[in-house]
Amino acid sequence: MADRLLTTKEVAELLAVTPSWLTSAAASGEVPAYRLAGGWRYDVIELGLWLTLRGNAAVEQPDNPRRRILPPPRPGRVNPPPEPIVDFQDAIPAERVAGELEVPIEAVRRWITEAILPGARAGRSWLVDATAFREWQAILSRRDFSAMPPGRNRTAAIRYCIVSNLLRRMGITYTVDSWQRQGGLLPTWAEAVVDPRRHDQAQ
Repeated sequence: MADRLLTTKEVAELLAVTPSWLTSAAASGEVPAYRLAGGWRYDVIELGLWLTLRGNAAVEQPDNPRRRILPPPRPGRVNPPPEPIVDFQDAIPAERVAGELEVPIEAVRRWITEAILPGARAGRSWLVDATAFREWQAILSRRDFSAMPPGRNRTAAIRYCIVSNLLRRMGITYTVDSWQRQGGLLPTWAEAVVDPRRHDQAQ
């Protein structure tokens, strides 16, 4: 699992160094690490980048040693992202989407506002594009959410799963958390997903 956090012992074995050296390097910022529950944890992707750049003497060293392992953030959008396509004749009420996903209606409205779920407000109602929601269901079917009861954790896990999928479609290999930590903008559904209906609209 690419986004797993490793322990000091695991990383020390991978790098063939002593745990005491690794702990000292983590504390000084030489090695990218996170202080959790009295110990250090290491992100697999950040370690890979650190190892890649460590062998490049030409890499410029900014003031913050932690940031030097990360590439420049994705530039801000020069133009606004494309508007989501919402077929109002085949739209689904947001309440039904919330019921099927077992999340609060507020979460569905927030996802529409974030533009990771194509939808729109129509008067007092919120509607979700049926084609996009079917694709959401296909993405979510690859993970088992059945053991996760309704609540904040389930809602967060669903959002994380969708946003991770959008990042991969954009060719971004970072985890959601790593990408946001370096200032990257999260893609919208319309940016990441090729929708043939957009081509039809352009004609």
